[in-house]
Amino acid sequence: NTIVTDPDFGNRIVRITDANTDTNPNFVNRTYETASSGSADENLFNLDSTLLIVQDTGAGGYPFTFNPSTLQAARMYVSSFPSTNGMKVSNGGIWSHVNANLLYWYSGTAINKYDFTDRSNPPSSQPVYDFTSSANCLPAGFTATWSTRGGGSADDTVFGMGYSNTGDQNTGVYAVAYKVGSGCTVLNTQTGQVWGDWGSKGTINRADRWTVHNVKVSKDGNWLIVSIGNCLLSSCSDGPFFWQIGTTNVISCGDGGRCSGHFTEGYTHWVNNNDSPTCNYEIRSLSQATSVSDLTPNLPTGFTGKFDQHQSWNNVDPADSVPFASTTWSPTTPFTAAWYNEIIAVAADGSGTTWRFAHSFNTTRSLNFSTEYAIGSISPDGKFFMFSSDWMGTLGSESGTPTCTLGTDCRGDVFVVELR
Repeated sequence: NTIVTDPDFGNRIVRITDANTDTNPNFVNRTYETASSGSADENLFNLDSTLLIVQDTGAGGYPFTFNPSTLQAARMYVSSFPSTNGMKVSNGGIWSHVNANLLYWYSGTAINKYDFTDRSNPPSSQPVYDFTSSANCLPAGFTATWSTRGGGSADDTVFGMGYSNTGDQNTGVYAVAYKVGSGCTVLNTQTGQVWGDWGSKGTINRADRWTVHNVKVSKDGNWLIVSIGNCLLSSCSDGPFFWQIGTTNVISCGDGGRCSGHFTEGYTHWVNNNDSPTCNYEIRSLSQATSVSDLTPNLPTGFTGKFDQHQSWNNVDPADSVPFASTTWSPTTPFTAAWYNEIIAVAADGSGTTWRFAHSFNTTRSLNFSTEYAIGSISPDGKFFMFSSDWMGTLGSESGTPTCTLGTDCRGDVFVVELR
């Protein structure tokens, strides 16, 4: 709850976690991060920015209350969970897009939810859907060895997931979606077959076959972006692939080219940083991958060395017209241009405007992925941005000593910057 003001940009930044966020002796001095998935698409603030959730390096989730005016955060239900200094949620979670009190969390093949309406008494978990509950969904006897959260549509009616039952990330071949009132639909990326409780059944309309790296649901609930882990043929189209949920229609990003880099999705559009040139962003329609447009014609000059970005668009509107946020990453020192290791926002309306909000104060040398890349998440109301950082190695070590060695044992924490 310590607040500092960014010395260059003037925005307030508050520290959410510290070494004693979880007082259990087995968790003291842990690193805390925005999301253990490493994805900037996770919806980590509730609708009105009064609740948020972070994770530790063991994937445990910690819901907090948050005051948008004072920027003060607090663990929830501390008296009910004294051994961990508050409630802890297995595998973290993502907030509802329509109800400020609902948190969705995932366990194996099941989607569950917590209702935080009662802030005095901790909620019990309630089931939402299990992807093995229908004979038309995941195969009988399916046991998930790896999963990826695709999130949900803006109306909380469509939820996407990716699964493997043979190994870790990049071994899965099941991309699945649950539609409230209709049930499950499945794309097997290895066989190209689609089946389910609703929609079309049969072979997809392209020859590509691949394993799943991750999946994300478009905010209108009509598309599942399925990133390619490994091509299962001699060659594949450039991914990711856009599966029109419940159909055999699969579109390749490669149809329009310039597909590399990290990405985020709106209602009907997909944004990525292909770095042609360095730092450049593109936007395209999910239904027409060939309709590619540049978003950043006004780039800073002087870029050298490695440069990466992770985008978040939880604040998106149905027209996909509001800015998306991003944390930038580069191990280059000294910085040779603007944007290095900053929290920025980029206009999606074609105006070419970029906003600079704060430094991430990140060394890029953490052994934790989310901390190394300062993975962040914008709030649905667009007022705050949560990010992971080792704060230039000043947060102590994971063994409890006040100093640490960069690239070896430095802790990371979660911070929130006010976007003004």
